[in-house]
Amino acid sequence: MPPSPPPPVYTLMNEARSWSDANAACLAAGLQLASVQSAAENALLVTAAAGNLVWIGGIDAASDGTWKWSPSGTPLSYTNWEGGEPNGVFNDFVDCVEVYANGRWNDHSCTVQRRYVCETPRCTGHSTFAGNAWDHLRTAVVEYNSNAAAAIAKYGPIACWDVSGVTDMSHLFSNLRNFNADISGWDTSGVTDTNHMFYVCCFPRPAPQPV
Repeated sequence: MPPSPPPPVYTLMNEARSWSDANAACLAAGLQLASVQSAAENALLVTAAAGNLVWIGGIDAASDGTWKWSPSGTPLSYTNWEGGEPNGVFNDFVDCVEVYANGRWNDHSCTVQRRYVCETPRCTGHSTFAGNAWDHLRTAVVEYNSNAAAAIAKYGPIACWDVSGVTDMSHLFSNLRNFNADISGWDTSGVTDTNHMFYVCCFPRPAPQPV
């Protein structure tokens, strides 16, 4: 019997943002808005939210009533809606999931400013890179810098990319002024060339700050 996956790591972020800005901030940091797959995970989310009304990653903007997680696009397999919710089928602008302090969910206007909870990506279906960074990894990093959600859909969460086979990371992040993702978990033990790896780069703005 395979071991149970580790519990998700949820982090409350200090800024109040619209849902789309919160989503972008999580992705830019190599994280994602929280997804919740069970009652146990919902309890962990409530603890992380610390009494705040928060955004999580559920959205039905593409099709009213069809709720999916961002950025994976997978349907919600678990929900904890407040009684009478979601009621956004009567309002095209009520497309995003907020969570009350008691752990119940509500659909609300995505433009409202809320604190939000990011999670460390769950490393399934991620890409493996090897050899010279410019062959594949540089391309993936540039795509991530340009459109994090699209790159995640293609390669998986950046924090989960397997780069243990990469030997050359020269110029890997060169000129990517907006790159701000957390890659601290990458296994770079095989890298032998880091020449100008961070040339004219990175981290131009503060990452979203946990509370």
